[in-house]
Amino acid sequence: MKILHVTNARDFTGGMKQVELLMKGLRCEFGVEQTLACPVGSPVSRHFQGMGFFVHEIGIFQDYDLWAAWKLSRLVKSEKFEIVHAHHAMAHAVSLLAKHFTPFRLVVSRRVTHPIPWYPTSLWKYRNAKIDRYFCVSRSVAGVLEKTGVKPERLAVVPSSTDLRRFTPRPPSGELLAGLNFNGLARGPIFGVVANYSAWKGHDLFIEALAKLLKNQYGVSMKGFSAGESPLPPDPRTSPDGSPRVLAGPLSATGFKGDSPALNPYALMAGRDTDSPAVSQKIARYGLVGKVRQLGWREDTPDVLSVLSALVCPSIAGEGSSGVIREAFAMRIPVIASDIEANRELVNDERGWLFKNGDAGDLARVLESFVHLNAAERDQRVAAAQKFAQGFFSADRMIELTLENYRQLLV
Repeated sequence: MKILHVTNARDFTGGMKQVELLMKGLRCEFGVEQTLACPVGSPVSRHFQGMGFFVHEIGIFQDYDLWAAWKLSRLVKSEKFEIVHAHHAMAHAVSLLAKHFTPFRLVVSRRVTHPIPWYPTSLWKYRNAKIDRYFCVSRSVAGVLEKTGVKPERLAVVPSSTDLRRFTPRPPSGELLAGLNFNGLARGPIFGVVANYSAWKGHDLFIEALAKLLKNQYGVSMKGFSAGESPLPPDPRTSPDGSPRVLAGPLSATGFKGDSPALNPYALMAGRDTDSPAVSQKIARYGLVGKVRQLGWREDTPDVLSVLSALVCPSIAGEGSSGVIREAFAMRIPVIASDIEANRELVNDERGWLFKNGDAGDLARVLESFVHLNAAERDQRVAAAQKFAQGFFSADRMIELTLENYRQLLV
């Protein structure tokens, strides 16, 4: 079996992490011969070459790039690839064009629930009978394609995987906590969003909700206060020697109820462009300077998750199957998520907490109620979430389902 994976992604995203896990698993466990076609001189190209994979660099500049499609078809023909697996939208379109020049089996991965536009070229791209199979990361994604007119027999649900060897329960990272330096303190829960910044990922909603939470707690708006200033009363939760208690990571057995007359939360955002000037301005506009840390792109996601009292996934649309939710599940980090359809496939009242999509006030309400939960209920939910992740989102399961579908196409 010879597989050509195709992507137009230059940098690492959640989708490319899945490609890496898939290619490693197919090579190590089943000896499948694979090549990656990806953008010229890209970080993705260098990464996969460093892993010892064959890489063919090809520029894909738009959906219907005929020159890229012709080159791709020549590569398939010369190397006798049996299956071409397109992992992103432009790769999907170019691979589809290439199949008009050279015959092969075409698989397309779909990882988002954005609606398919109803104009002719888009409908041609998604409904096309030359696509042998779609790999959908969730039932929500499959539903979007079926509503667009894709026949159900061409849809396979292949859930994304989580690296369960990397994402394991652990104490909060002391090094990261020291680097966060919340004015030398971490006196309350730390909530975090771990996602590349975009309008649909909900970072702005999270910032607004945090401001509402503080206003609800103290009866004052944080707007107008800059770094080093605060209308908040001092936090009485101190150690016997008078030094502040650090309460990062999973909450204590008693939570915060009764410990303090008020909640004093902090927050962080990690992911590409979360450290941009535009995000800084939004934080300042809500008076949250000093309360929110902007970490930008990070490679140490397990350490970032380890310091959180809860992960917040406030996506307002588009989510196919949130990778960071599954990672938090595996690490026993509580998850608070918007109630969009894809999130509801992962998070329910047994495995986490949901809030009304797009409603900053409801998110603030859930954040406030979360810290007053008793330890037994909190532990019960994170244990159920961990079991769910281990049972349904292992890399082995994703690889086996993928290989099973590949084999079906070659019969």
